[in-house]
Amino acid sequence: IKYGRTVGSTHDFKLPDNPLLLEATCHHKDEKLFELCDAFLEAKATPEDPMLFYIWGHSYEFDVDNNWERIEKLCDKLSGHNDIFYGTNAQCLGLE
Repeated sequence: IKYGRTVGSTHDFKLPDNPLLLEATCHHKDEKLFELCDAFLEAKATPEDPMLFYIWGHSYEFDVDNNWERIEKLCDKLSGHNDIFYGTNAQCLGLE
């Protein structure tokens, strides 16, 4: 096992000290999701201080809650930024 995700939310962009206790920034239904997205986009990560915006959730929740437009809006805001690395959990944690 290289990493494990908890269901806690940090509301920050720090990489975990222990990848087995990976906490997400927030759940996709978090009321602060778009506020956090804006803060992430405005912040400046450095090689010495990288940032991770980690949103967790399950795809079935979008059907149950009828809120696919929420994740589509988020993806629109986050997509197309040349200074953002988009990757899997293992890639973002440097485990791959």
